[in-house]
Amino acid sequence: FRGEFDNRHLKDRTRSSPAYKQSERGGISLHRWSEPRKDEQDDGMRYTVFQDESTVLVGRDKQTLVNAVEALEDEDAVEGLPSARTGAFLIAAMEGPLPSHAAKDDPGARVLTRLTGGFMQMGESDGETFISARLATDNSDDAERFLRMGRGALAFSQMLSEEAEGSDNPLGALRPVIDSIRMKRDGTGVAIGLKMQTEALADALQEAHQRQLALERHGSGE
Repeated sequence: FRGEFDNRHLKDRTRSSPAYKQSERGGISLHRWSEPRKDEQDDGMRYTVFQDESTVLVGRDKQTLVNAVEALEDEDAVEGLPSARTGAFLIAAMEGPLPSHAAKDDPGARVLTRLTGGFMQMGESDGETFISARLATDNSDDAERFLRMGRGALAFSQMLSEEAEGSDNPLGALRPVIDSIRMKRDGTGVAIGLKMQTEALADALQEAHQRQLALERHGSGE
């Protein structure tokens, strides 16, 4: 997370956890704390790195967090992960495939185990909001299939938003957002990007939200 933080307050809250422990790995200071478990595979342990006054990283795994810090500091530190763009305020990374146990009963989810990693960042610069992401696979054939899946879903969304334009459907208000999404092959991965004037994006999201509220009020008979 990037923004204006009261790091002293955040550190005090972290230290108040019964599970708090500070450790060093690769010259990086890690602060361990706990929260309620999300599932059977979650031990409840969380780790925080206060990289600087405006950047805080939080994750479940110490090494993944260290990798993320290195990626922010050096574009070549972690293979396949780009450095943060100027203006990025939200960064997420995934290293390694989806655990097989998470998809054992869902053929659709098992497709996602073919991904070997991912990186996403969102931010604003010069009045434009940007989102850039990369999904990684271990071969070009899988990358091409994921690209086709993504483009198919995008094309379907574009058609739906065109049909909804001029109606009360919230999707119609999102047409300029959907039309701004781009996808392409990037070696053995898929690059996804969106760049749009922040004011126009905010207007589209606000209009979609208002339409959704109107539909919910109508559905409840108000």
